[in-house]
Amino acid sequence: MVSRCLDDSVALHHEFMHEGDDGTHSFVCMDGGIALHLLAAFSHWILALFTAHEFPTLFGLLLVEEMGVPLPVPGDLLIAYAGGRAGRSPLGAVAVIGTVALATALGSSVLYLISRRTGPAILTRMHRFLHLRPERVARMHTWFHQRGAVAIVLGRLIPGLRTPTSIMAGVSGVPYRVFAPSTVVAAVIWSAFYYFVGTALHRVWTPAANWAQEEPEQVAAVVIIGVTLVLAWRWLRGHDRSTQVADARSADSTAS
Repeated sequence: MVSRCLDDSVALHHEFMHEGDDGTHSFVCMDGGIALHLLAAFSHWILALFTAHEFPTLFGLLLVEEMGVPLPVPGDLLIAYAGGRAGRSPLGAVAVIGTVALATALGSSVLYLISRRTGPAILTRMHRFLHLRPERVARMHTWFHQRGAVAIVLGRLIPGLRTPTSIMAGVSGVPYRVFAPSTVVAAVIWSAFYYFVGTALHRVWTPAANWAQEEPEQVAAVVIIGVTLVLAWRWLRGHDRSTQVADARSADSTAS
């Protein structure tokens, strides 16, 4: 399956290349249909890797995600998928949770060290992705210094705050001897929760996984629609906040 997916990717690569009169090659502009085929090929490749090499794939994807690189499929869904696979033994559960904890500890440590070295400048560079307003940054900074390890564990368990927690811990100067074990504890709790959620939903997950393998184009379409809806919702929320700020400033100007 892996070789077939790689062959599909190579075929797509040649299909989207254009050879000029001078023998040079350049990429042609891709429309939505081509992007859908690329995403479908990528989905095939990931599923094939996960099926053939589950633990290295799980480790690598979570390592990259914890380093601050967003993935099309969130890490918690990958863990749930691993928990939903048939034939799991207690030792298999321990192996999955241990793999996730190790990948999480290493990836988040890299992001923590980069944030600690870069300082507050990283917040400016990643503001668009982190959505950390100045008042929220100040609140998290105070929270880390007051609560220490507890704040890191809780922050790592709240959906959407895993990456900001690693960054803010580094920027706030939280000692690594506090950050590392707190991250491991949170990773074990987080991975165990989603693993057993996947186990509980096995009866639903199995036909869904089969559908994903048989109809990757439909899966890709669902992912694209979902991402579009999320981006539209975030844009509308940001637009509403900007309007409220502008109205407040206008009211202050009128009152003065």
